[in-house]
Amino acid sequence: MEFAVNYSEPLVRLLAKDAVQIDRIKCPAWPNLIEKAMAIMPCYVHLPLNIGNGIGDAFNSETNEKVDWDFIEGLIKKTDTPMINMHLSPQKNYHPDLSNDPYDAISYEQILEASSRDLEAVIRRWGKDMLLIENPFPDSRGIPVSIRPDLINTLVESYGVGFLFDISHARLDARELNQPEMSYVMALPLKHTAEIHLTGIRTIEGEYAEKLLKNKPKDFDIEDYLGKEIDHQSMSEDDFDFLEKIYALITDGIIRKPWVASMEHGGIGPFWELSLNEETLAVQLPRLYNRTHAVA
Repeated sequence: MEFAVNYSEPLVRLLAKDAVQIDRIKCPAWPNLIEKAMAIMPCYVHLPLNIGNGIGDAFNSETNEKVDWDFIEGLIKKTDTPMINMHLSPQKNYHPDLSNDPYDAISYEQILEASSRDLEAVIRRWGKDMLLIENPFPDSRGIPVSIRPDLINTLVESYGVGFLFDISHARLDARELNQPEMSYVMALPLKHTAEIHLTGIRTIEGEYAEKLLKNKPKDFDIEDYLGKEIDHQSMSEDDFDFLEKIYALITDGIIRKPWVASMEHGGIGPFWELSLNEETLAVQLPRLYNRTHAVA
């Protein structure tokens, strides 16, 4: 199992000083940034592809259009990225009449049908073996039924695709649904896991909120998140403890061992730069690298 980390300038500085060791840099689908990353070390690309809108194909959340598969194919070949990830992310503007109740039966059936329609088109293009569905996070712009583990399970199991297990998304979803976190995790399609994402979870409050409000990053509506929990943060000891439970499940064969575990702390843009502490990254990455490579 490889260990990857989101591209960020602090990460680049740490790598230049040989202060940390990783196997790959995880990059967004930005050709210029990928070139910079590949000049440093191997990387792979995490794609901005969504299913669930029912448009009969994947949707590119960065271009707000149907995906340009020739562009995507160029990126994955250039970086030797082995899998194509898709976010299960049906948006309210495509389903304006659906309920905000995550247990609404009509919403479940319509999102299952819409997601299946999109997924079937991607399978026709790529086959099923390269494809991953990622469990989503609670998103006010999305349809709440999409965070249910039974919906995720049904799609992954029915189509035989892989599962991108985002640990922090699962924990936040469990809290949104008022379920025990490990019960929620165990209901996911763990035997299909092919990639893992790990991050810390933090509430935007106190000095952290004040720093963000003072700097007002344009790429993030801070006011919408005040007092709420978000992921893509540095790891607390609670986050490390939960990761230990996940790695134990891999060792026990309950979760299929993935090809990579990626730390998603850091990134490009004002919000992520304000969220990132280089000194903390320098401490946490060696711990995560060693622990990830110790997984049997």
